[in-house]
Amino acid sequence: IRLVGEFVTNAVGLANSTAKATREFENFLGSTEAAAGAVADLTALAGEKLLNTQDVLDAGKGLLAFGEGADNLVPVLSRIADVSAATGKNFNELTTIYGKARTAGVLYAEDINQLVDAGIPISQEFATQMGVSNDQVKKLASEGKISFEELQLAMFNLTAEGGKFAGAATAQANELT
Repeated sequence: IRLVGEFVTNAVGLANSTAKATREFENFLGSTEAAAGAVADLTALAGEKLLNTQDVLDAGKGLLAFGEGADNLVPVLSRIADVSAATGKNFNELTTIYGKARTAGVLYAEDINQLVDAGIPISQEFATQMGVSNDQVKKLASEGKISFEELQLAMFNLTAEGGKFAGAATAQANELT
Protein backbone atom coordinates (compact mmCIF):
# COMPACT_ATOMS: atom_id res chain seq x y z
CA ILE A 1 0.00 0.00 0.00
CA ARG A 2 2.88 2.38 0.80
CA LEU A 3 4.29 1.89 -2.72
CA VAL A 4 0.90 2.55 -4.30
CA GLY A 5 0.61 5.73 -2.23
CA GLU A 6 4.06 6.88 -3.32
CA PHE A 7 3.20 6.13 -6.96
CA VAL A 8 -0.03 8.14 -6.75
CA THR A 9 1.76 11.01 -5.01
CA ASN A 10 4.48 11.05 -7.69
CA ALA A 11 1.93 10.86 -10.52
CA VAL A 12 -0.08 13.75 -9.07
CA GLY A 13 3.13 15.74 -8.55
CA LEU A 14 4.16 15.16 -12.17
CA ALA A 15 0.71 16.16 -13.42
CA ASN A 16 0.82 19.35 -11.36
CA SER A 17 4.32 20.26 -12.55
CA THR A 18 3.33 19.51 -16.15
CA ALA A 19 0.25 21.75 -15.88
CA LYS A 20 2.35 24.52 -14.33
CA ALA A 21 5.03 24.14 -17.01
CA THR A 22 2.38 24.32 -19.73
CA ARG A 23 1.15 27.64 -18.33
CA GLU A 24 4.74 28.95 -18.16
CA PHE A 25 5.54 27.79 -21.70
CA GLU A 26 2.35 29.43 -22.92
CA ASN A 27 3.85 32.79 -21.92
CA PHE A 28 6.77 32.13 -24.25
CA LEU A 29 4.92 30.45 -27.09
CA GLY A 30 1.64 32.36 -27.13
CA SER A 31 -0.75 29.41 -27.22
CA THR A 32 -1.82 26.60 -24.95
CA GLU A 33 -1.54 24.12 -27.80
CA ALA A 34 2.07 25.03 -28.61
CA ALA A 35 2.94 25.01 -24.91
CA ALA A 36 1.35 21.60 -24.35
CA GLY A 37 3.23 20.22 -27.35
CA ALA A 38 6.56 21.57 -26.11
CA VAL A 39 5.98 20.23 -22.61
CA ALA A 40 5.00 16.81 -23.99
CA ASP A 41 8.10 16.71 -26.19
CA LEU A 42 10.39 17.73 -23.33
CA THR A 43 8.77 15.25 -20.95
CA ALA A 44 9.32 12.49 -23.53
CA LEU A 45 12.96 13.56 -23.90
CA ALA A 46 13.40 13.38 -20.12
CA GLY A 47 11.98 9.86 -20.12
CA GLU A 48 14.09 8.74 -23.07
CA LYS A 49 17.34 10.09 -21.61
CA LEU A 50 16.38 9.29 -17.97
CA LEU A 51 16.72 12.93 -16.96
CA ASN A 52 14.82 14.70 -14.22
CA THR A 53 11.66 16.00 -15.91
CA GLN A 54 11.70 19.27 -13.99
CA ASP A 55 15.35 19.87 -14.99
CA VAL A 56 14.46 19.36 -18.66
CA LEU A 57 11.43 21.65 -18.42
CA ASP A 58 13.53 24.32 -16.67
CA ALA A 59 16.24 23.97 -19.32
CA GLY A 60 13.61 24.32 -22.06
CA LYS A 61 12.24 27.51 -20.49
CA GLY A 62 15.77 28.80 -20.10
CA LEU A 63 16.60 28.21 -23.74
CA LEU A 64 13.38 29.92 -24.82
CA ALA A 65 14.39 32.90 -22.66
CA PHE A 66 17.80 32.87 -24.37
CA GLY A 67 16.03 33.07 -27.73
CA GLU A 68 16.03 29.44 -28.88
CA GLY A 69 13.08 28.43 -31.04
CA ALA A 70 10.55 25.98 -29.64
CA ASP A 71 11.16 23.59 -32.54
CA ASN A 72 14.86 23.35 -31.62
CA LEU A 73 14.43 22.62 -27.91
CA VAL A 74 14.43 18.83 -28.11
CA PRO A 75 17.38 18.50 -30.54
CA VAL A 76 19.48 21.02 -28.60
CA LEU A 77 18.66 19.55 -25.19
CA SER A 78 19.25 16.04 -26.52
CA ARG A 79 22.76 17.04 -27.59
CA ILE A 80 23.38 18.77 -24.25
CA ALA A 81 22.15 15.63 -22.46
CA ASP A 82 24.61 13.49 -24.42
CA VAL A 83 27.50 15.81 -23.57
CA SER A 84 26.41 15.91 -19.92
CA ALA A 85 26.17 12.12 -19.71
CA ALA A 86 29.55 11.64 -21.36
CA THR A 87 31.39 14.20 -19.23
CA GLY A 88 29.48 14.24 -15.95
CA LYS A 89 28.97 17.99 -16.27
CA ASN A 90 25.65 19.16 -14.85
CA PHE A 91 22.93 19.23 -17.54
CA ASN A 92 21.50 22.59 -16.45
CA GLU A 93 24.94 24.22 -16.20
CA LEU A 94 25.73 23.15 -19.77
CA THR A 95 22.35 24.48 -20.89
CA THR A 96 23.14 27.84 -19.28
CA ILE A 97 26.58 28.04 -20.92
CA TYR A 98 24.98 27.22 -24.28
CA GLY A 99 22.17 29.74 -23.78
CA LYS A 100 24.49 32.55 -22.74
CA ALA A 101 26.67 31.92 -25.78
CA ARG A 102 23.53 31.99 -27.94
CA THR A 103 22.53 35.36 -26.54
CA ALA A 104 26.03 36.82 -26.87
CA GLY A 105 26.44 35.40 -30.38
CA VAL A 106 30.09 34.62 -29.66
CA LEU A 107 32.21 32.53 -27.34
CA TYR A 108 35.02 34.01 -25.35
CA ALA A 109 38.01 32.33 -23.70
CA GLU A 110 36.08 32.06 -20.41
CA ASP A 111 33.24 30.14 -22.12
CA ILE A 112 35.68 27.78 -23.79
CA ASN A 113 37.54 27.26 -20.51
CA GLN A 114 34.28 26.29 -18.80
CA LEU A 115 33.59 23.72 -21.50
CA VAL A 116 37.15 22.37 -21.44
CA ASP A 117 37.05 22.17 -17.63
CA ALA A 118 33.89 20.07 -18.01
CA GLY A 119 35.86 17.55 -20.08
CA ILE A 120 34.53 18.65 -23.46
CA PRO A 121 37.23 18.71 -26.16
CA ILE A 122 35.77 21.89 -27.59
CA SER A 123 39.09 23.51 -28.50
CA GLN A 124 40.07 20.53 -30.63
CA GLU A 125 36.63 20.50 -32.24
CA PHE A 126 36.87 24.22 -33.05
CA ALA A 127 40.39 23.74 -34.42
CA THR A 128 39.15 20.96 -36.71
CA GLN A 129 36.08 22.91 -37.83
CA MET A 130 37.95 26.13 -38.46
CA GLY A 131 41.12 24.58 -39.88
CA VAL A 132 43.36 26.26 -37.29
CA SER A 133 45.61 25.15 -34.43
CA ASN A 134 44.52 24.95 -30.78
CA ASP A 135 46.65 28.02 -30.05
CA GLN A 136 44.83 29.93 -32.78
CA VAL A 137 41.49 28.86 -31.24
CA LYS A 138 42.59 30.41 -27.94
CA LYS A 139 43.63 33.60 -29.71
CA LEU A 140 40.36 33.80 -31.64
CA ALA A 141 38.40 33.21 -28.43
CA SER A 142 40.30 35.96 -26.60
CA GLU A 143 39.32 38.30 -29.45
CA GLY A 144 35.66 37.19 -29.41
CA LYS A 145 35.92 35.73 -32.92
CA ILE A 146 34.33 32.35 -32.35
CA SER A 147 30.68 32.54 -33.26
CA PHE A 148 27.79 30.81 -31.57
CA GLU A 149 27.25 28.96 -34.86
CA GLU A 150 30.65 27.31 -34.34
CA LEU A 151 29.44 26.07 -30.94
CA GLN A 152 26.24 24.74 -32.51
CA LEU A 153 28.27 22.86 -35.11
CA ALA A 154 30.70 21.54 -32.50
CA MET A 155 27.86 20.25 -30.32
CA PHE A 156 26.30 18.62 -33.36
CA ASN A 157 29.59 17.03 -34.45
CA LEU A 158 30.36 15.74 -30.96
CA THR A 159 26.92 14.14 -30.57
CA ALA A 160 26.05 13.05 -34.13
CA GLU A 161 26.46 9.45 -35.19
CA GLY A 162 30.17 8.66 -35.04
CA GLY A 163 30.84 11.65 -32.75
CA LYS A 164 32.74 11.32 -29.50
CA PHE A 165 29.58 11.67 -27.35
CA ALA A 166 26.98 10.21 -29.72
CA GLY A 167 24.08 8.63 -27.85
CA ALA A 168 25.80 8.89 -24.46
CA ALA A 169 22.64 9.80 -22.52
CA THR A 170 20.59 7.07 -24.17
CA ALA A 171 23.33 4.51 -23.52
CA GLN A 172 23.52 5.62 -19.90
CA ALA A 173 19.72 5.38 -19.60
CA ASN A 174 19.77 1.88 -21.07
CA GLU A 175 22.45 0.81 -18.60
CA LEU A 176 20.41 2.12 -15.69
CA THR A 177 17.24 0.40 -16.81
